[in-house]
Amino acid sequence: GDATLVMNRIIANGSLADDGIDAYAYTYNGNARVEINDSEASGNADYGIDFADAESYAGGNAEVILRRVTTLNNTKDGIWGWSQADAGLASFTLDDCISRGSSAGNGAYVYLSSGVGPDTLRVRNSVFANNPVYGLRVAHVGATADLNVGDATGGTEGFNSIFNNGSYELWSQGAGTVLAENNYWGPSAPVAGDFLGSVDYAPFLPADPNP
Repeated sequence: GDATLVMNRIIANGSLADDGIDAYAYTYNGNARVEINDSEASGNADYGIDFADAESYAGGNAEVILRRVTTLNNTKDGIWGWSQADAGLASFTLDDCISRGSSAGNGAYVYLSSGVGPDTLRVRNSVFANNPVYGLRVAHVGATADLNVGDATGGTEGFNSIFNNGSYELWSQGAGTVLAENNYWGPSAPVAGDFLGSVDYAPFLPADPNP
């Protein structure tokens, strides 16, 4: 059967030894879905959100949705998410999220894996800034991918603020290109060296849409 986990208005700040929020939904032959809304996980000794994780092993789809989630000043990644559907479709959405100030990790690390594809990523109105490694790391291992962090065609994705991260602003890890147009990359115009992997980052926004 299906496995669904919905978490609303969770505050998980200041753990001295662990993550702020862990969220799992596993199923063998149904759909798996994890949704976290209006929540915060900040100042934790490990991850802010670790394993926002939906997995379907034999016959269904996997979906992870984070809306209006804030993670600040965690030791490792602010958001670590996983969507895996061995025989279906995998999708991940970050909507109006903020992940800043990790001391040793990424703003957000998203892993997508599907048996039939395409892996689908949607990121909009979010902030990934002031992290020592990557602002946004996207690992996708499915046969095909539809990875939209922003486009210039009038869609709802984009208008993200991804800047001042230590290694790269965005890493596309896997086959395919991450569409990342209509985003703010900091006060200076972005250059190819700000990205790792195949990333379409132009046109870009000259002013921060999430001040």
